[in-house]
Amino acid sequence: MLHEIAPKQYHVEFSKKQPGDDAICFVFKGPEILEKMVDDVLLPPTYGEIKEKVQKYIYLFAIDDTEYYLADLKEEDIPEGYGWWIVRNAPEHRAQDQHFAEYTAYQLYVWYRDNQFCGRCGARTEHDDKERMMRCPHCGNMIFPRISPAVIVAVTDGDRLLLSKYAGRGYTRYALLAGYTEIGETMEQTVHREVMEEVGLKVKNIRYYKSQPWGVESNVLMGFFCDLDGEDTVHLDTTELALAQWFDRDRLPAQDDGYRGGIFVPGAGLWHRLLYGPYAAGKEGKCFPGGILKVDSFINHQMDPALMQIMAEELVRRFSSHNINKVITIESSGIAPAILVGAILNVPVLFAKKTKPSTMQNMLVSEVYSFTKGRSYTVCVSADYLTKEDKVLFIDDFLANGNAAKGILDIINQAGATLKGMGFLIEKGFQEGGKYLRSIGVHVESLAIIDSLDDCKIRFKDI
Repeated sequence: MLHEIAPKQYHVEFSKKQPGDDAICFVFKGPEILEKMVDDVLLPPTYGEIKEKVQKYIYLFAIDDTEYYLADLKEEDIPEGYGWWIVRNAPEHRAQDQHFAEYTAYQLYVWYRDNQFCGRCGARTEHDDKERMMRCPHCGNMIFPRISPAVIVAVTDGDRLLLSKYAGRGYTRYALLAGYTEIGETMEQTVHREVMEEVGLKVKNIRYYKSQPWGVESNVLMGFFCDLDGEDTVHLDTTELALAQWFDRDRLPAQDDGYRGGIFVPGAGLWHRLLYGPYAAGKEGKCFPGGILKVDSFINHQMDPALMQIMAEELVRRFSSHNINKVITIESSGIAPAILVGAILNVPVLFAKKTKPSTMQNMLVSEVYSFTKGRSYTVCVSADYLTKEDKVLFIDDFLANGNAAKGILDIINQAGATLKGMGFLIEKGFQEGGKYLRSIGVHVESLAIIDSLDDCKIRFKDI
């Protein structure tokens, strides 16, 4: 579970402290956190790295002897090599204790941000000297961090388990039923009500299991088991859920449209398609000598539209906070996912051409070397369609050595536009492209990361 960091110990006692140079500083910008990639690990800055530029800081907590602080920096003071990463993404690039610390720090960041003024009289609040509390100097109102209790429920019927999928969310995995506790309810009453509201079922024999803090939503989740009481027909609340279904214990669905070992596995399953194919092993994702991965049966020659749509939705979810106004790609395999991402975001999609059109007069040009084809080629974009006003998301099918991405980055820089991130369907993690892009502060998201193609066997990162 998120908070299980043993043998390390979490110390949340309030204190007013001054950070030492080794203290960890969390800098947030909405749902993003300032970090840099070092040896495939995301790291926040230490106080020693940024102390000359810190506008203010607040002590948060400690894990063992490591102290954590909330810090404010101006955008222009961001240290070289650092970039903005979504707090909820890339857990595979963070140690468990750091992952927990970031979620908890984010909860406190949101609380401090949202309680600068008194909700009773409107006066500006002040930090209390003795407790983690915001106090109103005008009316005396005391404001403590918000923690919302919620339940997550495993409904069973013998050897069957009820699983659901949310309606209208980017998160597409199967999930247990869950919901917030209302005023005046016990947790057990919440279980009864949420199950009845969402699927129209009665339950009995409610048993508490465990709890878990969930800082990104300011929640504490309390887990329960319960048994079906009577009729098993599901009456779905379609405003909350897209589906709810009973599954036998030995036939639980693979999370082919969720996460496995930190790898996103959308729709019919990118991970499944790469490894097995829909009919038999090796019929779809194919490996050839020299580190070549062939996915032309469902991505870059013949395409699976349903799979492509779900991958596009997931990429949009991962970059949803970036205020993107243009998607860019490079012909030709990146065009399909880029168009779908652009359609979801409702922004134009621009693709870089690999030949110079005779009709294009005002061009931005860069040279790109293709290892697959063993030659260099020119990519170009009309300067009329890429300007300094654009906030750009680059989408492509593969990330390997990163040459195409570097070419697009060059073009974006020529235009004076702002790169907000780069999203890829598949990343060859054993090649240098991803490491390089992350090292220069680019927000990179890959739906599947291949760790090795040695002996023509596809091995995934953190599987």
